[in-house]
Amino acid sequence: MKADIVLPTPLYTEKYGTFVNIEGRPQEAKKCHNPIGQAKEEWAILKELSNQLSLSFEIESFEDLREELSQNFPELLFWNNVISVPKSDASSDDNQVESCKPTYPISNFYMADVISKNSITMAKCVEEILSKPLLEKTA
Repeated sequence: MKADIVLPTPLYTEKYGTFVNIEGRPQEAKKCHNPIGQAKEEWAILKELSNQLSLSFEIESFEDLREELSQNFPELLFWNNVISVPKSDASSDDNQVESCKPTYPISNFYMADVISKNSITMAKCVEEILSKPLLEKTA
């Protein structure tokens, strides 16, 4: 994957957040240390861009953002409960599942995030698990 723009956002350990895991459970991320350099939370970058472009963006803090989310998506308030989503009509003419061949984009699940990718300990563990050398061997 390639990006045209990369914004200096903090790692998930450097910010508060809400996310929905693969099971559909809302979870809360808690900040455990400050970001390095000029990294800013995504909402703050959007706020800054909207100011520069004279656009309206009324969120002033993470608390404002969470309040807005809770008003529009109240199910996000129930931490660790699976969000039920209505099933689509499989008999619909728009259903093209048979013609698509899904691919799994992650070749190494254990090294899928930037923290794991930069961890020597994680690289050694993955090397052991997958029996593939990930680290350069030094003499």
